[in-house]
Amino acid sequence: MTPGDNTFYIGRPIVDRAVLSLENGLFTINVKNNSKENKYAQEILLNDTPQKAFSIAYDQIQANSELTIVMGSKKINKVIISSLLSDVIREEKILQKRKQTKLRTIQKRR
Repeated sequence: MTPGDNTFYIGRPIVDRAVLSLENGLFTINVKNNSKENKYAQEILLNDTPQKAFSIAYDQIQANSELTIVMGSKKINKVIISSLLSDVIREEKILQKRKQTKLRTIQKRR
């Protein structure tokens, strides 16, 4: 996680299972096929729903939810690229909104 960014990027887990105790319940992380040979994440599922990227947002960590990380031996670049691309697009949208707000402020002053 990066300061100012609420995204958790999924890498290689060091445990097969982790349980987070939240205010209203548990958030469980399960890792399937984790081994020395299977060192690459193949798929990320949140409540059995496949995710488009190897990341989840902070607000997706909900009580009584489950994150499943499926490991394998092959590196999957397209998901990583998709994740990075979506981050770039999100940042670009934020910058565009800031520019528009500045323009409106300048125009109002005139």
